[in-house]
Amino acid sequence: MTHSKNIKESTNKKRKNLTRDKVKKKKLKITKSKEKIQNNDSTSNDPNILDPKQELELNNVQREKKNLDILKKGKIFVDKDTMMKLIDQLNEKEDERIEDKLQRQNNLEQIIKDRQIKQQHNRSIRKEKIENAKQLIKNRKKGRKEGRKEGIKIDKNL
Repeated sequence: MTHSKNIKESTNKKRKNLTRDKVKKKKLKITKSKEKIQNNDSTSNDPNILDPKQELELNNVQREKKNLDILKKGKIFVDKDTMMKLIDQLNEKEDERIEDKLQRQNNLEQIIKDRQIKQQHNRSIRKEKIENAKQLIKNRKKGRKEGRKEGIKIDKNL
């Protein structure tokens, strides 16, 4: 138990020391920034140094420029002539796409018509075959009936 208490106490001490160090660093940063400001005030005779109001205005302008750059994101703003050329190019591409689609559609319609004609032709051939088979069957039956009456035998293979 005492060992675990010692460990806890030591970790607590380390934490306290770390927080103290952080606070000291923050204070140093604050004092350094104050010293810089004071140094800038003392050297205000230099023509390159701006007043605080001018610095604020400059910072605002720079922020606005950054915001505009973020909004643009590589967009190029062009004049009317180049815009019209771009629009013409886009229209040509779109027209080509539409023409290709229409041509494909016409080709598909032609293929469908050809298939329908083939199907009708095949149906008519089938009907003719069926009609021929019916006629053969009818002729056989008639021939058998007549053959029976006359006593003539007809081959079944006909």
